[in-house]
Amino acid sequence: MGYLRNSDRDVTPVARPSTIVLFHSAYGLRPAVHTAAERLRAAGHEVHLPDLYEG
Repeated sequence: MGYLRNSDRDVTPVARPSTIVLFHSAYGLRPAVHTAAERLRAAGHEVHLPDLYEG
């Protein structure tokens, strides 16, 4: 985590985007897993979502 200085007094923590490999549960790629991946992508992360059963 880094820090971004906005002024002489304000210091705001800034996280760099990460590369995330998101694995599904035993039930496979369900809509909730895709939703979680999209939320992470919307936050600026690179998300890989492998299908361990079909792919």
